[in-house]
Amino acid sequence: MYRCAPEIDATGNENGEMWVAINCRDDADWAALCGVIGQPELATDARYATFANRASAAGELDALIGAWTISRNRFDVTDACQEVGVPAGPMLTSPDLLANDHVKERGFLVEIDQPGVGTFVFEGRGFLASGMTEPVETPAPWLGEHSVEICRDLLGRDDATIQDLIARGIVEVTPPAGK
Repeated sequence: MYRCAPEIDATGNENGEMWVAINCRDDADWAALCGVIGQPELATDARYATFANRASAAGELDALIGAWTISRNRFDVTDACQEVGVPAGPMLTSPDLLANDHVKERGFLVEIDQPGVGTFVFEGRGFLASGMTEPVETPAPWLGEHSVEICRDLLGRDDATIQDLIARGIVEVTPPAGK
């Protein structure tokens, strides 16, 4: 992960926590990345000739690559790398995800109605694999909404004890919205 140039968000505030992931899978990716960052000579430098050599010099190489990414927008870095076949991708913020057409089309965003409050958009599951069941997507419970069930089913308390705990203010019970 490499830090990129700060960006200005929709409210006009600078967000300095912008990052991009770059992955050199092989020597060809390494040579392409060297060209992208404007240092093609690194691709033929014996100190970085092999993956093992590059791994040993990771701190030094991270500094060189980071010096290039820090002056660029994370999306520009991603595009520049991908144009030469080097896998790269920006770290997306929540506002990025909400505005991303690909994320929307893949069904990643989920709308959940919170009774008494309104409908909200949330990030859904990150992936889908064969054999996976659909996730349970429900509104958040109200404070105390499941207190009786927890006391009875998880803690093994009888109804008389639960009512006593409620009467003494030890356990709070709040009915679900609209009930």
